[in-house]
Amino acid sequence: MRVDHAAGRRRRRVGTGRPIVYQNIGDPLFWAGSPARRLRVRSMLRRMAAVAALTETSRDVLISHFGVPPDRVEVLHNARRSDVFRPPGPEEKVAARRRLGLPERARVLAMVGALSPEKRIDVAITAVSPLPHDVHLVVAGDGPLRGELERRATTLAPGRVTFLGQLPEPLVLLWAADALLLTSTTEGVPGVLIEAGLCGLPVVSTDVGYVGDVVVPGRTGLLVPEGDVAGVGQAVREVLAGAPRLGLQARRHCLERFDMARVSDQWVRLLRALVTVEGEESA
Repeated sequence: MRVDHAAGRRRRRVGTGRPIVYQNIGDPLFWAGSPARRLRVRSMLRRMAAVAALTETSRDVLISHFGVPPDRVEVLHNARRSDVFRPPGPEEKVAARRRLGLPERARVLAMVGALSPEKRIDVAITAVSPLPHDVHLVVAGDGPLRGELERRATTLAPGRVTFLGQLPEPLVLLWAADALLLTSTTEGVPGVLIEAGLCGLPVVSTDVGYVGDVVVPGRTGLLVPEGDVAGVGQAVREVLAGAPRLGLQARRHCLERFDMARVSDQWVRLLRALVTVEGEESA
């Protein structure tokens, strides 16, 4: 536990009179890119009783670029319930495909996210277009680019790209899929990568943000440079060819690092430490 209790007492009052924990959920270098914004963020973070970072790398950034004292930054991973996000049985997989209207014998690539510029769904469509015709891309999500992306898919990969719109629960798509694809230009630690891994799906992703904490190249999937259309296509071929092996390792990796029960225990220890300080000060 790195939390400095005395520091927490000194810097806890940010309008509430209570200890405040800030949870960093994205890439701090991206959302605080300008000097003025970095200065404001630096001032705010230094007033926190504790700062929760998603990865060791983001912890280092918060310390080196924003001046947060090392003893007040805890690494608390993004997490999901492994009993909910689990590999489907054969019958569950077939049922999921039928529910979504997908071909039972296709090799299905899932994408989950907003249809907005930073997600670069256009890269995914272009990368999939020259792949064998049994490779089917299924996109869950909505956004301002939907019409444009649907037209692109009709032109480049007719009949092989399905837009589902918003899904109330992405689990059905993960159970229907053989792999997950992510082509964003910026990310933190996307929860969908953890959900996919726990469901036993390998991932092809652009190497942005802290994606590398979830996707271990050659072990749980593959990483490609941002905007590399040919690289995405080749990675998809390789990952689909090794999907059973990679999926088993993805599940194991995510259980070790991102299981909700494990991360919840870490949060409880952190919050109890701060509550103890608050009680001592009030006594």
